[in-house]
Parts: sequence; C-alpha cells; structure tokens
Amino acid sequence: MKNSRFTIFLIPSNSPKRYEFTITRKTIITALVAFCVVISIFFVIVIHYAFMRDMAWENLELKKENQILSQSLRDISSETKKLTDALNRIEVFKNKIKLLANINDTERNLSIGPVEMGKTDNLVNVKSLEDLSYLNNSTKIMRLSILNSRIQLLSSEFDSAQKDLEEVSRFFEERKEILRSTPAKWPCYGWITSEFGFRYDPFTGEKTFHKGLDIATSMNTPVLAPADGIVVSTGFHSGLGNELVIDHGLGIVTSYGHLSEFKVKIGDRVSRGQVIGSVGNSGRSTGPHLHYEVIVNGINVNPRKYIIE
Repeated sequence: MKNSRFTIFLIPSNSPKRYEFTITRKTIITALVAFCVVISIFFVIVIHYAFMRDMAWENLELKKENQILSQSLRDISSETKKLTDALNRIEVFKNKIKLLANINDTERNLSIGPVEMGKTDNLVNVKSLEDLSYLNNSTKIMRLSILNSRIQLLSSEFDSAQKDLEEVSRFFEERKEILRSTPAKWPCYGWITSEFGFRYDPFTGEKTFHKGLDIATSMNTPVLAPADGIVVSTGFHSGLGNELVIDHGLGIVTSYGHLSEFKVKIGDRVSRGQVIGSVGNSGRSTGPHLHYEVIVNGINVNPRKYIIE
C-alpha cells in the first residue's frame, strides 16, 4: 500500500489518443499537505491584513483624537493665561483705586491707604503649552482636567474681584470729594529721570533724599492739575525755581518746580486736567523737567502711589 500508484487517463472526445498519468500515494499526500499549507498561509495573510488595517484605522483615530486634545489644551491654556493676566490687571487696578481716597472703611472692610501695587499671590499663573507632542493622551486628558479646575478657580476669582469693584464703586460714589481731591493724573508725560527716595545729588554727588519725581520732557510742555484744588502759592525759589503749589483739601498738597511760566494765580480754583503752567529749566536744574511732589498731612509721599492715568 505504501508504494501504491494511481493512474489517471485523459481521453479527448475528438481524438483517439489518450493521455495517461501515474502518480503515487506519496505525491498525492504531499500535494494535499502543500495545498493545506498554502491555504493556511493565505488565511494568515488575510487575517494579518485585516488586523493591520484595523490597527491603521485605530492609529488614525488616535492621531485625530491626539490632535484634538492637543489643540484643546493649547486653546484652554491660552484662554486661562488671558484670564489670569486680566485678573492680575484687575487686582492691580483695584489696589490703586482703593489707594485713591487714603481712608479706611471698616464697615465694608475696604482698606484704603498705602498698599503694595501688583501683589497677586493668591492668583493662579498658567503658562501656555507650546509643545504637546511628547505627551500621551491620558496625560493630556489629565492636564485638561487641571486646566478646567483652574478656569473654575479663575471664574471664582473674577466673581470676587467684581464684587470688590462694585463695593469700591459704591464706596467712591459716596466720597466724590475725596476722588476729586486725589492727584490721580500725571501732571505731564515724559521720562522719569529721578524717582522718589534716596539718590545721588546731580550737583554735589552726595546721597540725599529726593522728595518727588523728576519728569524730563520738552521745554514749555503744558503742566496739568492732577486733581481739583486751589492755588496757594506761585513764586521763585533758589532750588525749585518757579514753583507752584496746589491745596487739594483733605490734607493733600502738590508742588510743581522748575516751571517756565505760570498759567494760574494764587486763589484760582483749578480742575483736574486744567493747564496750570509750563515745563521749564528754572532754579537748580540740569535741563527742562518738572519736579513733582505730593504731600499728605505735611509728609512727602511717592506720587506714583496715587497715579492711575
């Protein structure tokens, strides 16, 4: 049986010839095995192709999801950064507004007085995410969750800031006289060449206390009243040259030195923004500039603490 043979005859219908093929049992078994192997390989290839196609489709979906998550992270981070910056500006502005009146309202818990500008330690600072390609999707989802939490916190901070500003607005409505008397406006625009505080005297080189701000600008630049008040002094002094003094009431006085001319006289009532003189170079001066002082209850204070515009 091991060496049995099979003979196959092929006889064409239109020919007397016949074709004879003889194959062994071993050949048949080998052919069947080869056929099964081929079929198996074919099915493996088909299954592998289907698997790879599914993987490619899944990778494409993951890539799209990754791009959407990355863009969402960038958008949310950017918006959160904008909200934080805006809230910081509101906080600084609120502090300056509170400083204007230089009084306290214990009933409303609105402390008005010298405070440190721009202190916003309680705020959340968020940096923009520029490169997210190295993050996997789970990390990005986690960061989205964190950013959403930060946005909720910022929203809460905005509500609190809005309530504070509404309180301050009502507070000032009742105290318009204080606002009108507070030197909240720059008397002129230019370059600050000497700040308030200790400095080296440009003439002697010695360290002395500078009682105001020196604002360098063009000769004859208009000098404006920073608040409502009454002119109480105009005259020449050896140090400040042509000096003008305005009493704003409530213990607040402002002084303007080195003027080239006066536009008002003693006794005149002036309004915020009104021209009161011109920048000059009179007195002990190294060039055209305005020496600007703010005195509260007889004590010189830094004018910057009151300026909001």
